[in-house]
Amino acid sequence: MQISIQSLRSILLSLAEKVIRKDAGHQLVKGGKKYRIAIADGSEMGGHFVSAVTYVGGRTYFIGFERNKKRGKELIGSRSVLKEITDRFGEGWCELIVEDGLYMDKQDFVLAKEEYGCDLVVKTTEEGLEIIEDAKGLFFSPSAEEYGVKIVRGIDEARNIKYEIRAGDKFKWGDIKYPFAVAWVREEHLKPIKGRKEVEEYWVITTKEGLSAEEMREVGHSRWRIENNGFKQLNAAVRSKKVHSHSAHVF
Repeated sequence: MQISIQSLRSILLSLAEKVIRKDAGHQLVKGGKKYRIAIADGSEMGGHFVSAVTYVGGRTYFIGFERNKKRGKELIGSRSVLKEITDRFGEGWCELIVEDGLYMDKQDFVLAKEEYGCDLVVKTTEEGLEIIEDAKGLFFSPSAEEYGVKIVRGIDEARNIKYEIRAGDKFKWGDIKYPFAVAWVREEHLKPIKGRKEVEEYWVITTKEGLSAEEMREVGHSRWRIENNGFKQLNAAVRSKKVHSHSAHVF
């Protein structure tokens, strides 16, 4: 039996309608507000490249995808999927779209605001961007807190991580008219695991106003849901890692 890609996309959109209309969203911080979050990312399976979008609520759901002709076209594919979902459900169908550093493109922040009716959140380790250079200069100055920088330190017991967050808002980036919030996050794993970095640092950048420092850290972590609760589960379900073939046709 075969099923067309367009039919599968229509099925996912029909399921998405039930999820998006009824699910209250994902709670980033205990006791805090719930946010309707979408995560966009790309993956590869047996020579097939795909851009996919998941919705994060009580669970993680695939709600759309686009096949890409080759590696490196994930950004274009994700824009196509997000437009299709917006055309179906209207602007504001989610509050936050979470993506990785590949999507650190000014155009995508504007697209999210003006076409999808959502705010884009990007998690990145890129240090050379103008907006990050500006934030770095402010965050690590001796008078950072006097200028409104929030500095938060704590222990994430669930992940066994000691963390520090430095966050601020009202940053400008180029000619984009929307203000940005930026957070720097440093995490130290308290239980070393072979092959994993003991200390990790990353930046979270968004046009969403009002997120706390802790929420910005958590929304950065939520990006992994499309990997752990999406692609990995899908690979396990179809046993793609068990197929010993390099043939795209087999996959």
